[in-house]
Amino acid sequence: MYTFEHGPRVGPFIALFFGFAVCALQFVAQTPTPTPPVPTRAEILRGEYGRYRANNDLLSYNLDVRIDPEKKGLSGKNTIRFKTLEDDNRIQLRSIVNDDKRWFRLIHDFYQHFKYQNIMIEDVAAYFSQQTGINLTPIFDEYLRHTTIPKLDLKFDDRKGTVSYRWVTDERGFAMPVKVGTKDNWLVIRPTTDWKEIKTTITKDKFEVATDLYYVDVDKR
Repeated sequence: MYTFEHGPRVGPFIALFFGFAVCALQFVAQTPTPTPPVPTRAEILRGEYGRYRANNDLLSYNLDVRIDPEKKGLSGKNTIRFKTLEDDNRIQLRSIVNDDKRWFRLIHDFYQHFKYQNIMIEDVAAYFSQQTGINLTPIFDEYLRHTTIPKLDLKFDDRKGTVSYRWVTDERGFAMPVKVGTKDNWLVIRPTTDWKEIKTTITKDKFEVATDLYYVDVDKR
C-alpha cells in the first residue's frame, strides 16, 4: 500500500498515476467519435422535444376517428390547435405571394391536398414552389436551417441617383422578393445574393423596407 508520509514511496505512486493518465488520454484521443445513426422517417416525423416544440402552447387536440366494419377501414381527422409563445424565425409566404385572394386559395388547397397525411418541410416547400412558380426551397432552408436571418444590403449613390441591393444570406440561391420605397408607394424588388441596381429619387434616410411584412434585417449605407 502506498502512503504520502514518506518521500521514497511517493515517486512510484506518482509515476503509476501519470502512467494511467497518459494511457487514458491516448485511448480517448485514438478512439474515433461514433457517428450517430441516421434517423428513420418515422423518427423524423415524431420529432424531438426541442426549442421549437417547447415554443408551442397546445390549445386543443381533437382526434375524430370512424370505423367502417364493412369496408374494414378507418377514416377521420386529427385537429390540433396551438399558439406560439414567442416570435421565432418565420417565413412570410403571404407577403411573397402578394395576392390575398390567391394566398387564401393556396392555403385551402394546401390543407385539402395533404389532409390525413404526415408531411415534412420538404413537402411544404415543394408544394408552394409548384403552385407559385417560385423556387421557395432556398427561402425555407434559410429560415429553418440557419440561425441568422436574411439581411437586405442597400448601397446608395446620390450622385447617380441609384440604390444597389442584394441579400446577405447563408443560402446562395436565396431570392425572396421584398417591398421597398415608401409606405404610400411600395415597389417590389427581387434581390438575389448578387448585386442589382435601380434608379430612385428617395434619399437614404427616407428609403424604407417593409419589415413588418418580412422577417429580415436591413443595412443601409
